Amino acid sequence: MVSGLTVSALYREAKERLKAGGIEAYGTEARFLVEGVLGVSYQKLLLDEEQPVKPQEREYFEQALERRLKGYPLQYLLGLWEFYGYPFEVGEGVLIPRADTETLCEAALERLKKLEHPVVLDLCSGSGCLAVTIALKCPKATVYAVEKYEAALGYLHRNAALNNAPVQVVQADVLCGVPLEFAGIADVIICNPPYLTQTDMEQLQKEVSYEPATALYGDDDGLLFYREITRQWRKALKPGGMLAFEIGKGQERDVETFLRANGFQNICTRKDGCGIIRVLTADKP
Repeated sequence: MVSGLTVSALYREAKERLKAGGIEAYGTEARFLVEGVLGVSYQKLLLDEEQPVKPQEREYFEQALERRLKGYPLQYLLGLWEFYGYPFEVGEGVLIPRADTETLCEAALERLKKLEHPVVLDLCSGSGCLAVTIALKCPKATVYAVEKYEAALGYLHRNAALNNAPVQVVQADVLCGVPLEFAGIADVIICNPPYLTQTDMEQLQKEVSYEPATALYGDDDGLLFYREITRQWRKALKPGGMLAFEIGKGQERDVETFLRANGFQNICTRKDGCGIIRVLTADKP
């Protein structure tokens, strides 16, 4: 058990154990655990180092720390994670929002700010982080979030409600064609699809292995969703509409080939904060 019955003692020992366990951001993660599990802000911790911890809280904190040391995602332990400044519920069954995906969000927002009353489709929506953010940043937009899986749909609905975002949720498999009601209506389609290869799946970090394989695996070559969405969902775009994908490292040439083969023009790339090409955008003529 963690020694000491003060918040500061738990925080210090959590840092030490996370560091010993190979957690790179051990200080930040210890702070998140104190704030998320015990409900004590870091500022309050600094002001009152002798703040006591109840035995039940101590036990709960120990359980959370042990799970993290075994590789369970911090985000799932906390139950909430931030994307683009907004809170999103996360847990088993839904992909954790990542900072890399903000690059895709920014590409969409840049296009949308030029339009009066745009229609946006977010395919493979998952937690809804993209759809919700765009609905909040572009209040004149009509935003549809398309998701197949029940577990993710639950988070999607809750996150739209949590952020009071007017997102219209649609359950559908994006690989099975475009619903009739979406034909020719979209100004922008965004998609962060599963794009890991079979080799990638066999080499997953421990934390990532807890996330749903259905949100990660993009067939043997990682490209299934790009092939099918460029082919099938082109018909959902208006003339001049934009399709924007998040892509994996090194996938830009293959995805560009699919886009060109399906008649898309003005293909552009965007890099994420690490300098990796993370987004491809293209226009329907």
